[in-house]
Amino acid sequence: MADKNVKYGVDLDKADEKLVLAECKRLGIDPGATLADQVGQLVGYYRKNFDAKKLAKCDCGGVFPEEFKACPYCGDADDAEPIKKEAKPAPSADKAKPATTVIDAPTKKEAVKASKAATAAIVKAAQPVDDKLAGLTAKDLDKATADVLKLKSNSAGAMHELGSKLREIHERQLWKLRTDDKGKATYRSFESYCLAEVKMSGVSCYALIKIAENFTAESVRALGTTKLNLILKAPEEDRAELEADAKGGITKSQLTKKVADLRAKKGAPKSKIAKAAGGAAASGGKGRRSEHITIVSVIGKKTVPMYRKPAKKGEEQVPVTCTKVVQEWIATQMPYAVDDLTNGVRELFSLVTDSKGCLQLRINRQRLGDE
Repeated sequence: MADKNVKYGVDLDKADEKLVLAECKRLGIDPGATLADQVGQLVGYYRKNFDAKKLAKCDCGGVFPEEFKACPYCGDADDAEPIKKEAKPAPSADKAKPATTVIDAPTKKEAVKASKAATAAIVKAAQPVDDKLAGLTAKDLDKATADVLKLKSNSAGAMHELGSKLREIHERQLWKLRTDDKGKATYRSFESYCLAEVKMSGVSCYALIKIAENFTAESVRALGTTKLNLILKAPEEDRAELEADAKGGITKSQLTKKVADLRAKKGAPKSKIAKAAGGAAASGGKGRRSEHITIVSVIGKKTVPMYRKPAKKGEEQVPVTCTKVVQEWIATQMPYAVDDLTNGVRELFSLVTDSKGCLQLRINRQRLGDE
């Protein structure tokens, strides 16, 4: 009976799943869902694209190009049989030729060293290259982070410059430069970096970035971030007037009401306007539901399942299940959306999957300025 653990000639018990997957990605081929699929893809690729005479075979059973310094299936460097040249017949005594030089095979220590180097090279080649990070190292992130922390300690006068520096780290994606000993990214998102190294929430950092994008350093020093955050809730064409009013001395509550009135004129949702103006939710009369909601009561995190759209009304809800490839894409790309509400609340939406691969929507509501 054939060994169930051998597929495409390769002993799956000896194969390194991470190494095999990395090699599939490096070659730009679909890795497949299982280790057996991935091994099959590699075996087929090498046999199709390389001359059979230029393939080596490892003790694990895998075939690969002879120039590889390590087996792409198990990572061993000393298991592949060396390609030997055909031995020529010994010359006759009367026509003796000078003896040829024999090159010794590498020692086991050298082979192990070569194996590690080759494995690291394969894994590194499989990682996506971000053009924004070309030529940069973790030292560039260290410098940017040091600048941020210095600005953070310099009171409100440096808030504009702080927002600009955070914007640089976000747009250039410098936070991705922080890696562990194995070269794996330390942070899964910009927000994670902010919490760990800047000691501020992602919401607070995004608020400072938005202020730096829309106001001058002089305005930030004169008005502070709270009033400027309020002004950003108003229609864009009215912001210059509101900024002038704020510099003229109107209070925060007056500014809040004016922003709410301007939004109401432009048709903004009433629920947001009522909260921005500081008004309580108004009752629509006996038996009627209030038109306003209190956002404060729903601040926090919430995860809800996502379902396929039913073909017709009344059909049972069916959860959306993701393939392994889609799950990996979501975990790598971490798609999200941001919505700023009128009352200083920001909603962050992100896609995640549970342990069964079912798609979920994660909602995180936070107040702007909270740390």
